Amino acid sequence: DRDHWTTDKDFVGHRKPITCVRFNPNILKKVDSKTGKAVQYCCAAIGSRDRSVSIWFTSLKRPMVVIHDIFEDSVLDLSFSACGLYLLAVSKDGTMAALSFS
Repeated sequence: DRDHWTTDKDFVGHRKPITCVRFNPNILKKVDSKTGKAVQYCCAAIGSRDRSVSIWFTSLKRPMVVIHDIFEDSVLDLSFSACGLYLLAVSKDGTMAALSFS
């Protein structure tokens, strides 16, 4: 909330400091099963020094997925593709991971 700088989301779960955060460039939509109305939400990916990547939807209270020990060292950077279906992650160990979403 920009008027009072309050928040209703806490991105918890990483054991070490966060190194990078990237938002999906697309606003996503789903139909609420209770009301039948379309709900818009955003997706964010978080990389950490604990060698994990978590994927968050603003419509959920917990991460959709957390991928632990994906690398041998810290996650340095993340990047979503323009279509938003692919996420690239790079590590300090010199490796890269490509994640594909449907």
